[in-house]
Order: sequence, then structure tokens, then C-alpha cells
Amino acid sequence: MLVSYHQKRGSKEIPHVNQEPEQQRKIDEAKLAEWHVIEGKCGGRLVHGAEAEYVRSKLSHRIMDSRYVVTLKQEEDAPVKIKARWCLLGHRDPDLSAKALTGALQSPTLSQISRSVLFQTIASRKWTLALGDVKGAFLSAGPLPERYRPLFARLPPGGIPGVPSDTLIEVTGHVYGLNDSPSAWQQKLHRELLSVGFNASRFDPCLYTLRDEAGVLCGIYGVHVDDCATGGQGPKYEQAMQQLKQRFEFRKWRIHDGDFCGSRYTQDPQSFEISMSQSKFASGIRPLHLSRSRCQDKTALLTDQEVGKYQISPEQDVLEWRANERQRRKDIAEKRLFLCSHAQDQQHCDRLPLSLLVMSSPPRPVLKWTDEDQQLCLSLMYKARDCGMLATLMKRVMEPDCGWDVIPMKDAGGAMNDASKRQREEETLTSYSKMGYGLPIPLPSAAAAMTEVPKLPAGVSSMEDWGRNLITFGKFKGKRSYASLCTSVGKEDVEYKKWLQAHYTNGSPQLRDLVEYLIAMKDRTMVAAGAEPEKKKSPWLDAWHDPVAGMSCYSSFLCLADLVADGDHRLVMVDMKKRIRMYKGTTIQWEHKLPDVPCAVQAFYHEVGNPPIPTLAVASGHRVLIFRNMRPSMQYRLPPIEIDPVESQIWEEMGQDSSDIQAGFERLNTARENGVALSNLSIDFLAVEELEAQTEYIRAHKEYLHEQQTSITCTEVLKQNMDEPTAVSMLVIGTENRMIYILDSNALNLAAKVKLEAVPTFISVLGLFDVEYRITVACRDGNIYTVKNGQVLSNVIELETQPVGLVRFDKNVYVGCMDNVIHCFHFKGKKNHSIYLPCPISCMSLLQITKSRVAKALVVALQNGEVRLYNGKHLIATVETNDVVSGIKLGTFGREEGSMVLSFKSGALMVKILQRTANLDGSSVNAGPPPEQDIPLDVPKKTKLPRA
Repeated sequence: MLVSYHQKRGSKEIPHVNQEPEQQRKIDEAKLAEWHVIEGKCGGRLVHGAEAEYVRSKLSHRIMDSRYVVTLKQEEDAPVKIKARWCLLGHRDPDLSAKALTGALQSPTLSQISRSVLFQTIASRKWTLALGDVKGAFLSAGPLPERYRPLFARLPPGGIPGVPSDTLIEVTGHVYGLNDSPSAWQQKLHRELLSVGFNASRFDPCLYTLRDEAGVLCGIYGVHVDDCATGGQGPKYEQAMQQLKQRFEFRKWRIHDGDFCGSRYTQDPQSFEISMSQSKFASGIRPLHLSRSRCQDKTALLTDQEVGKYQISPEQDVLEWRANERQRRKDIAEKRLFLCSHAQDQQHCDRLPLSLLVMSSPPRPVLKWTDEDQQLCLSLMYKARDCGMLATLMKRVMEPDCGWDVIPMKDAGGAMNDASKRQREEETLTSYSKMGYGLPIPLPSAAAAMTEVPKLPAGVSSMEDWGRNLITFGKFKGKRSYASLCTSVGKEDVEYKKWLQAHYTNGSPQLRDLVEYLIAMKDRTMVAAGAEPEKKKSPWLDAWHDPVAGMSCYSSFLCLADLVADGDHRLVMVDMKKRIRMYKGTTIQWEHKLPDVPCAVQAFYHEVGNPPIPTLAVASGHRVLIFRNMRPSMQYRLPPIEIDPVESQIWEEMGQDSSDIQAGFERLNTARENGVALSNLSIDFLAVEELEAQTEYIRAHKEYLHEQQTSITCTEVLKQNMDEPTAVSMLVIGTENRMIYILDSNALNLAAKVKLEAVPTFISVLGLFDVEYRITVACRDGNIYTVKNGQVLSNVIELETQPVGLVRFDKNVYVGCMDNVIHCFHFKGKKNHSIYLPCPISCMSLLQITKSRVAKALVVALQNGEVRLYNGKHLIATVETNDVVSGIKLGTFGREEGSMVLSFKSGALMVKILQRTANLDGSSVNAGPPPEQDIPLDVPKKTKLPRA
């Protein structure tokens, strides 16, 4: 690898010193021009004299080495010129580990599939192809972040013309050589493209699309580091490209013809077909040349130098390039595979077929993207859909390393009947077998793709474990296992299985589990009785599923609101990566970076407007960030926590020079034991044990004990004086210092505050602030408190375990607990009933419909991926998602009132819509004893022993 690196470096670089006078003059001019570019883009500044000496003595660990990379560069048809690039030695970056841990070293590039999509779209829509290159791209990424500053560099070997040799360079921007420069540039370009109207593809972050006001595609833009390829038409596209040219300096901008990613692309101005060629690269590779004396000895083996990568790989590289999918040379693929696989054991005479293959297989001049290719691709997709293979085909397309070899349809020899297809497949497999190659991955059949794998219940690892379960009801209770009943064909057992089949729908969970096992095992009695039992139709319709949304949100991180007053409700999401995103339908309409990690998002109306436009509030730390019209407007800071006088006095005494630190430590510890709520500063101080460390801690922090900020734990919205959807409302905030704050409608002042006994975690509100309101609060101490008109009521609901969810349902309060139980209480404290669940609760929410009809239901998401719908204590429906739900939000999305938004732990996003004819009436569930009660018990017969 080291030899290859030096060879590559030597083939492109030229020495920057000891050249001919004229050549050296041009090199120095290139060095000076490069430094002027860096200074002009605020990438660095010179540090002289005393400042440089101070940096060397105090900040020597922040100094890196640098070098000039001098090359001869030819821009397409332009003359050759000398170019100098100043680079840092990135492997000596003092912040390299920190950047790696934060993901700052990762930067995407345009994939081959996306590149084909880009040029195919431009050719099919008959757009003009434009190719560009941003000048000084990394330097345009903005200043170096403060957390990585200060950073200095030594002058490169040979120095900068006219600069003293003892000068240092302070790095202030993303210069070349810094490991995070590509990532910073990609993020900068991403923000600019979004700001001019482009949207990033969900499958490739380097491919962007632009749509007009009607939602029609009007432009596409592909990015590969600093190179770009684009096409489009219309005023919106022209305006977007004009704005990009104003924000970035493009070194070149070619129309119809130019270089991109090492290839030459040419577009026909008449037909708009795009051709790609790498013939210059391929023709420059020469095969291995052997001397005449070496060729005479046919039995001589190749030497280590001849077998080495830098000697043998040119033929392999060019053959691989000509045989791969871009050149479609299937005629040389097998030959190349056979010859290159035996390279280590070849004699030098065996090199001749490999070299001759290179010479006899000239590269095809171009690869074209035309309308015909698009039609062939669509035809393939339609055929895959008709045979049930579309999902499998798309999965293989997204995994290009799976080994498929797709032959273009126009090379398939026209239409074929089934017999000829089978014959051709057999010939292909035979040819592979004769040459000793591994067989290619076969295309799965439609039947195999649609075969369903039985889903195991929670806590069961295999079908064998499932079959070992004992029957827990009826005459076989504790006597028979699932597996023994399944394998039995006795008359009594067959009748029993038929009875199980008939009572599946309204049976107990134990009965349903047994029937599902028999169905999974393909029990003959179950098949004869009608295969699977009839299941209730789900009331939910599948609207949208995005498995690569990339945001995992809790329920408090989701919000549905009509943000522009057009009747089309948007979805707003925040996540732990400090992002806020807005969806309009299935499209990301807006995205913004937050200053801190959020904990909740709410939409409320701060005034009566026409039209009424809501305000977006994002709770983060001790602040509430206010967004109006999708722009940051202001922020509200919670009141600071008052420091206890006892704690303040102790710190004042310890801050004096003659104070006894150990005595102050003991007094703080005693105050905490007596119930004094200490600040975080004091709590951290009590964790320090050594006296010297305590003294240093007090010296560093004695000036900071003036105030302490709290943190927001939960939020809710309370209507002020009218119970209308667009009525003026107020924010209700729960905090870590056991307070409930109610802000006014403008989120500028406190309207009320309430002190609780514990830290609130969930809040539910009811009523109007100006009339009468109740706030139900679930706290960390496992209790449920009720606040009525600013006063904490005495009726406290005590729970057995910690709450994980809280929902207000009319006059009832549903509380999900950590022991897999949902308890229902009357708001005055009386317990109504409990719902026992098979696994832990993930989140809960209330489904409320008021427009088309009036209906309410409880929605519960479980850790096993189930989403259950309850009306009271009756289970209405169950939806299986095959993923862990992290957050749930119900309301109006788009124009559908009964929408359910599910955010998953994997980052996926799913939207379901409640059917307008769905029956949510819990009374339809059959009441009474379970059907197992009708099974007679196996009571032993009366004995006939004679009396004594």
C-alpha cells in the first residue's frame, strides 16, 4: 500500500524546489496565489513575532504540519498550468478523535445508481445538461467551529514566498487536509440547496430535486464533493441556479459537454441524449511488457515484482472496467474472471492471453442514457410487479453487491417462450459449472418470495419452544402440550380442535395462542376447517411508510397543526439530534437546526387572527423557543431557581481565604440530610473527596452561585376563554424543580405557577383558564396530582409502579404503568378498571374525532410492535408494525382528521388513517363468561369399591 501511495503521488506531483529558474518562478507564483486565495476566503492568517513565540511555548499541542502539493493541471481543453495546493497533515490533527466520535469525518458522495438516475432524468425530460465545479469548495464551508480552535500550522517545506521562516499560520477555516472539511462543505452546500428550494433524496443525500408550486419536477441536481451536474427548466429552476451562482464561485460551468467524476459527458443538443466515455482513462493503461529473453523461457514463473499490484493490476483494472455494468461487456467478463483468478500461479507465458484480451477488447466509446432505456426499465418493473417480485427486485437494486447480472432487454434476443427461457438458463448454469466458477445468485421465485414465515409470540424464540407450552384451560389443562395436541389425530382431539376453531374470535388470549400455534404448524384439522380463523378487519388504512426518515421521536416530539391556515395540517418533528422538521404530506417542506436538545414541541394560537396562524413552541432546556411563520421569533427563559439561604451562607464562608473547607463540606452534607434542596453546584462539590480538589473547585466556582436554571420536563396547551380549535391558548410547562408554569398567550409572562410535591413527567389539561380548568399531572414519585384553578387538590392517586403514559378520557384518567398495566381512574380518584397487557408500554395517546362524527378511543403502543385501540376496557383492534414504536401522535394530518403518526426506534415514519366507517363502539364486544367455561371438566368417575 505504501509503494502504491508513493507511485500515485509521484505520477501527479512535481518537486516544488530545485527546479529550473523559469519553472521555479511559476511554482512560487502558484504558491503565492494559493495563499492569497486562503486569505481571501478567511481560511487562515499569518502569526508573526511575539505572538508566534507565545503559541509555540503555550499551545505547542495545537500546531500541525503542512505541505504544498504542486501538480501540472490541465482543465479539459485548456493549456497545462502549474497549480499549488496548501494542505494540512490531517493525521496529526489534535481533534481527530473528537471529530471521529461526533461523526464529522463522514461525508457522502454520489452513488452510481443516483448518477444514472440523474442523467436519465435529464435525458428523458429533454433538459439541458450543465456541469460545474466550485472553486475553493472547502474554504467556502465557513469558519472553523469554536470547539476546534485555536489551531495553528507550521509553514510548509520551502515556505511561502515573501513570508519569514519563523511565522506560524492560524487556521480559521476549513482548509484542505482537515479531516472534517469534506463534511463541513457537504453540510454547507446542503443548507444552501435547501434554502433555494431543492429537496434532498431520501435514498441518496447527494441527489436533490426541485419542484414548482404545482408539485411538478422542474429540476435535478447531483453533487460529488465540489463537482455538480444539473438540469431543469422553468422560472423556479432558473432563479435557484442564479442564487447558487451568487453564493458560490464556480471555476467552470459547461453546457452539454464536460467532465464529471472522472468521466466525459456529452449531450446531443437535438435529441438530448447523454453519452458517457472513459476511453481516455482506459486507453492510457498499458499491459505488462516482458523482455525477449524472458519470453523465450515458457516455463519460468513470474517474479514477485511482476505479480505485485503495481505491475499486474493494469490489465485487471482495464478488463474489470470494460466488463462491468457501465460498459456492459458480458462477452469478456468470464474470460477476465478466469484469467485473473489464477494470477498468483501464472507462468509468464500465461500473461499473454491476459494482455491479448486487453488489446482485442477495445472499450465501447460511449454509454448513453435515452428515452428507450427508461421505457425498458419501466417495462421490467411492471413485469416484476405482475409476478409479485417488485419488492424483491427493488431490494436487490438497493444492494448492488449481491452479484446479480442483469442483461439489457434489448440484448435478450426478442420475445422467448418458456421452453427457450429454460434452455437459456440451463446453458448459463452449465457454462459457469464447466469453468469452475461459483453459480450466480438465482432470482427467487414468486412463490418463495410470498411464503410467509410464522410470527412467534413475545418471549418465544422458536417453534419448538412454542410447542412445549402446556394447555392452561379446559379438560386438557396441565396435561397436554401444544405439540402433542397438534400431532394427535384421535377423534376426541379432532373435535376439540374444531371447537377451538369456532371460538377463536371471542376466545381468551390462551385459546387464541393455542389456535395460532396450530395454524402455524399447518395442522390438518385447521386446514380442513377453513385454514385461518376469520380475523377482524383493521379500522386503519395504510397511508404512508418511510423507512428511511431518519428521525426517532418520542410522543412529545411530534405535533400536528395547520401552520399556514390553508386547511392542510403539517407534521412537525424534533429529535435528539437538535433538528426540527416539517412535513407537508410526504414531502419535507422545512428543516431547521436547534440550538439545544429539545424535550417537547407544541402549537398554540397566541392571538385571534384572520386567518388564524398558530405559533410553534419548542421546549429546550430552560428555554421555550418560539417560531412564527416558520421563522425563529423569540425565546422565553424560565425563572431561575432561588438558592436556599443556608446554602448561600455556607458558600460565602467557604469563599473566604481563611475558611475551613472541610467544615463547609460537612455543613453542606448536613443541610442535604435535613431536607435542604441543594443546587447542582453544591451536589457536584459533595462528590469531591480530596481536600486539594475541593479547594480548587471552590476557587473556580465560588462566583457562580448566584442563580440556577431548571429544565423543562413536559408541556401541554390550555385554552384561555373559548373551547374552539383556533381559540387563543396558553402554554403549560412542567419543570425539574417541581413547578407547573402557565404562560400567557404571547409566551412572554407568567400567568400562574403551582408548586408540586414531585417532578412532573406527564401533563393532561381540561377546561378553560378564564373559567375553570384542571391539570392532571403524573410525577416521578408514582403519584397522580390534580391542579384545579391554580390549587393542588388533596385527592392524590397512588400508583404501584412508575407511570409511563397519561391520557385524559372525558372524566376518566388512563395511566400506563411500568408493570404492563393500564389503570383507569375517575378524575376524583376512584379506580374504575385495569387493562393487563402482554408486554411493556411504549407510549399512549388519545384518538378524538369531532368533525365527521364524535368518537374517542385510547391508543396504546407496546414494545413488541403492537398498536392497540381501546374503547374503555374493550379491545377494538390491534395493528402489528414489526418495529418498536417510540412516539405516537393522533389528530388531523393533511385533511384527514383520524390520522395516526407513528415514529419508530429505527428512525422510520408511518402514517395510518382511521376508516370513516370504522366502528369504535366497545359495546359490540360480546360480554359474559369466556367460552372455555362451556368445556366440561374431566371429572373421574365414581369408584365401585365394595363397602367394608
